[in-house]
Amino acid sequence: TTHVQTIRIEDDDAPQVEGFAGPLVFSLAPACTDTIALPAALVSDCSETGVVMWTSWGDTLMQNGGTLVAPADTGIYELTVVVTDSCGHSATSVWPLEITDRPGVFCPDDRTVDCHSWRLEIAPWLEVGWYDLADSLFGLPTALPNCATGEVLAQNFSPTDACLVDATVVRTIEMPDTTCVQHISVERLPFILPAYANNQLILCEVALDAPAIHPLSSCGPVQATLLNETLIPVVPDACYKVYQEWAFVDSCQYDPNGPAQDSIAPDGRIIDGGDGVIHVNIQYRVIDNYPPYLPPDFDLVPDTIPLDANCNPELPELLLPDEVDCQPENLTIQAEYYPLGNTTWPEPGTYQLQLSLMDMCGNSSVFLDTFTVVNYPDGPPACKPLVNVELGEANQLPVVLSPADLLESPGCPHFYEFVEPDVYQLVLSCNDVGTSMQVVVGTADGSTCTTQVTVTDQADACATVNTIAGEVRRPDGQPVGLASVQAFANGAVVANYVTQPDGLYTLSLAGGLVPDTIRVQKNVNPLNGVTTYDLVLIAKHILHVVPFDNPWAYIAADANGSGTVTTADMVAIRKLILHFTPEFPNGVPSWRFFPANIVFLDPDNPWGGTT
Repeated sequence: TTHVQTIRIEDDDAPQVEGFAGPLVFSLAPACTDTIALPAALVSDCSETGVVMWTSWGDTLMQNGGTLVAPADTGIYELTVVVTDSCGHSATSVWPLEITDRPGVFCPDDRTVDCHSWRLEIAPWLEVGWYDLADSLFGLPTALPNCATGEVLAQNFSPTDACLVDATVVRTIEMPDTTCVQHISVERLPFILPAYANNQLILCEVALDAPAIHPLSSCGPVQATLLNETLIPVVPDACYKVYQEWAFVDSCQYDPNGPAQDSIAPDGRIIDGGDGVIHVNIQYRVIDNYPPYLPPDFDLVPDTIPLDANCNPELPELLLPDEVDCQPENLTIQAEYYPLGNTTWPEPGTYQLQLSLMDMCGNSSVFLDTFTVVNYPDGPPACKPLVNVELGEANQLPVVLSPADLLESPGCPHFYEFVEPDVYQLVLSCNDVGTSMQVVVGTADGSTCTTQVTVTDQADACATVNTIAGEVRRPDGQPVGLASVQAFANGAVVANYVTQPDGLYTLSLAGGLVPDTIRVQKNVNPLNGVTTYDLVLIAKHILHVVPFDNPWAYIAADANGSGTVTTADMVAIRKLILHFTPEFPNGVPSWRFFPANIVFLDPDNPWGGTT
């Protein structure tokens, strides 16, 4: 079955003109034509329509839009539009139509950008003359319907500084027949920093440079400057704490006269008060588990160190690299020098530098370096060609010569030694009159020179000589070399001798002089024969575990010269072993001598008297 329905459409409303497809403004300017194209009317109706247009200067168009010849005079004219739909309804409307002599080309409307976008995205391109970006951001000129924009010949922006805040940039666009101007406003952005984490726990090796705080908004580049740093060395929850005060400066908004009081938002953001500066106080808790470090190839001292004019090693300043520790300026540094041979600092020879470094967290390291102290900085020794010793001109006998006495320029005299003969000092007595001997003087580095020594007695000083001979030995019978033996008469030294390795000495006194006192002294190398085992023996004696069984042990253990053996002597010896002190306290010499036939009244108290 088929059913047919008829639908009738009724149109009771007249059509409406809502506007036009283009402006009703035309120009008589030189860049424009006198032929104008009326834009089509925008008609609203449900059926087809027909349009008739006529102007108040007498032209008529029987269609919806078209070309006409513009009147010769400027003014506001009327455009009448009659619209009729297919249902016979019609409507008439009148519109103003302007004929002007103003330029028919217009710059884009004024625009606004923020200072951040201007600095980063716009100004750099404008400074190099690349305007395509400006065209896309700020638009190109437009023209009235009967006018042509023409080619843009040039455009200029002023100013183009990257740091523009609350400023207006004038954009001037030049075309063949006209020039137009557009204004671009650069608006300020508030200077805001985000909330930051405080009291962070970090490792010491993490550099405490400017914190990674990036602005949420700013006009210019932000520079961070450290104003103050305070270090608190002892804290309960870390090795130490660091307090830093930073100033973050928006270089485009900096104003020293602006309000300085920053504010903090509820979410922790920091907002600039108006001077372009935000102050941030940051606290770090620092832990450090790594000891100080030096590269394996780092030289603590040069391989060779000469002696200076005062016969002391010219030690250079110890310069440690910054990477030695995360807090290199807070290191505790202790340098000690140990001989690697039979030398005593600062004699020429080979030494080892022991450098102890401790950081403020208690981590420590020890570094070693070897170097050689070389004798006399002015070159090898030069001996006098001939040395004549006249015994009659001597103040006392025997005559004792040191190696330096045979040199032209001794430099550092106490660092020379006799190579031939192998003696500490050259002792010349009446027994040597008439002899001539070849003597070789050398240094620790092997350099030598040779001279000839002759002994004469033209004044016949040896006619009457009183000779005293003896020997210096340890309690165990071993000879003692380098001991100074002096004879005194009426308080004056009348003869002296330094023992050779065999411990023997000979004192020659001219004129048959008889001394009233003979004194033996030696005070060198206090650590010779001293070890931590001596501390064990002294402790056992003090505790009555193993008491001393001879007076010499008492005397040797009395390191401070108090006449007793106590723990204070152990402390003095320990300081010497650890190189905290160079010698025994209270002037106690490293050697003490007694007559070989001495008898102690009380062997357990050798200070109580002798016979």
